[in-house]
Amino acid sequence: MRTIDDMKNLSDCLGSNKDKHVVISGSSFVAMESAALCLPKAKSVTVVMRTPQPLQVFGQAIGGRIAELFKEKGVMLEANMTVGKLEGSGGRVSHAVLTDGRRLPADVVILAVGSTYNTQFLQGSNVSVNAEGAVPTDEFLETSLKHIFAGGDIAFAPVFANNDQRAAIGHWQLALYHGHVAAKNMMGKKRQLHTVPFFWTNLLGTAFRYTGYTEQADDIVIDGDLKGLQFTAYFCQGAEVRAVLSTNNTTAAFAEYLSVGNKLTKPELQVDPKKWLSQVPKGKVK
Repeated sequence: MRTIDDMKNLSDCLGSNKDKHVVISGSSFVAMESAALCLPKAKSVTVVMRTPQPLQVFGQAIGGRIAELFKEKGVMLEANMTVGKLEGSGGRVSHAVLTDGRRLPADVVILAVGSTYNTQFLQGSNVSVNAEGAVPTDEFLETSLKHIFAGGDIAFAPVFANNDQRAAIGHWQLALYHGHVAAKNMMGKKRQLHTVPFFWTNLLGTAFRYTGYTEQADDIVIDGDLKGLQFTAYFCQGAEVRAVLSTNNTTAAFAEYLSVGNKLTKPELQVDPKKWLSQVPKGKVK
């Protein structure tokens, strides 16, 4: 589920009669967005995940609340489970068989289990590729081969919000930004990366917005009403807040806060979780 054509194919498979059973394997953004998309058009939607709850990256509490949201709307979740095989005939799937032996009716199956880098063609070239298949770049998006640039999902590039440590982030908005920066540098107009990742998704009527970067938060501080889906979550590594997820405008404010070089600490949150908002550049966020 990465292109407009993929979406059109899914729509064609679902049809308009609400008579199709959909099985989705995965628990990530693509899996849950696909479940939300299919729900009003399908007879049933089942998400099969090897994790205890969806969107594990958000932690147990938030992932658990998102699981409740989907169950409330009628999506069936099979946690700690995987699809063992698919059954069907004539080129059409009919059932998804779980690893515990249960057979789920399945007219449409969506595999949302991750992706791999399509960089095999670079093996043996002078453009370095790391062990995962991403292409390391400098702060100008130049690769190990002078005058060759990389951007988008494959770029293992410095992230300002990650203390300029490198990361490969797969998101169209960042890919657009990379294209702009790389083009400037190709033309000799030096432009250094200043990346503050910002993502959002809408799941069953609730918008979730995320900014910053952390590979492994050791604590998540939640301010607000998680049950009512009116909250802000602060993802901490040590004493530093590295990312924010919210269902309000706090995420946009934190993106601006990070972009000017500010740092927020967990002790500051514990004293007053909203004080930092007064330090957001005026006129940037409404």
